[in-house]
Amino acid sequence: MPRLSKCFKLVVFVFMMYVFFGFALSYADSTDELLNAAYNGRVDAVNYYLDNGVSINSTDEGGRTALMTASIGGRNEVIRLLMSRGASIDARDDKSGTALHAAAHAGHVETVRLLLNYGANIYTKADHSMTVLMLAAIGGSLETVRLLIEKGADIYARAENGKTASTFAYEAGFSDIGKILQ
Repeated sequence: MPRLSKCFKLVVFVFMMYVFFGFALSYADSTDELLNAAYNGRVDAVNYYLDNGVSINSTDEGGRTALMTASIGGRNEVIRLLMSRGASIDARDDKSGTALHAAAHAGHVETVRLLLNYGANIYTKADHSMTVLMLAAIGGSLETVRLLIEKGADIYARAENGKTASTFAYEAGFSDIGKILQ
């Protein structure tokens, strides 16, 4: 009987582990890779994962989608790709936040504009009744706050604790934003 090479034995071993124990790249790992690629602006990798069966609206342990991570990173090219392939614009994470909440908090004004153009709901609230405008105020992006006001965000809305976007801005040390929200 011929001797088998070590390489061949390794291949057989890996195959047997896969067949008998299901050792393979798990769906969760693929989802995490998709979300990381979206956050890092890797359009090629995002396409790869979507083309190979990862659901466009799959979530990580925090309920975040690829659209949300792309929004956190301000990755507009990835956002356009995801929207063209059917991403849910108003999907919510475990804290009821959306991609628009994420982009506003991160201060990515052009990403906020893009998401609004795709139909993101400016009035949606995350946990504790936090509005998109409140998160933009906490994030400290004056440009983002101005855009949201221009698009009709409610400057008088109150979170569960009774605070307005203006109050949150002042508490975060952004008095310039607090003033325009009064």
